[in-house]
Amino acid sequence: MKVAFLFRKANPVFFSIERVFFSIEEELRRQGHSIEKAYAPDSGLSAKNFRAVMNRFGRKGMDIYHVTGDIHYAVLGFPRRQVVLTIHDCVFLYNTTGVKRRILKWLFLDAPVKRAAVITTISEFTREEILRFSKCDPGKVVVIPDPVNEAIYFTEKTFNFYVILLNIFMYFLMENTNLKSVFCYLEYFSSYLTLKSKYRNKLYL
Repeated sequence: MKVAFLFRKANPVFFSIERVFFSIEEELRRQGHSIEKAYAPDSGLSAKNFRAVMNRFGRKGMDIYHVTGDIHYAVLGFPRRQVVLTIHDCVFLYNTTGVKRRILKWLFLDAPVKRAAVITTISEFTREEILRFSKCDPGKVVVIPDPVNEAIYFTEKTFNFYVILLNIFMYFLMENTNLKSVFCYLEYFSSYLTLKSKYRNKLYL
């Protein structure tokens, strides 16, 4: 099977999405699948991005075209039944209003969700938001948690789960950091949580 992965513009600071799909890519290659990748030349919404991915894959005849996030609108250039779209969050809908929000919603959510055969997301929280905002078929939206990198492995150890002390320092908090989920997990620990972010008034709760 031939799979095309389409990524946002490469950025040495923000690479969490790419790291997730590198793990998936390695596993697919081990299974004998052919993988090709392309990176958008610009950040955010850009006609140049759309042209670039079409020039890269438009006549390649891939079996699956997987848009891995951020450039959701790129799915509009590929065959409906062969498109997989990953949506990591819907935070862009909270940061805009009026005409701009309606345009962004159509380009980044409504049209891509309608076009894609399958939509994947990393949490039930985001799945519910996709369904609420787009009104799409619930059967199309599948929750697939992020894979764990092979550098992280299990080591058996006995400890008291409920009294272990954690001091969690979250420095590089972004607007799309889902603190609500963090708080849900921390209820099982005796923890200290330190938050620091330039988005302190706009964090995603």
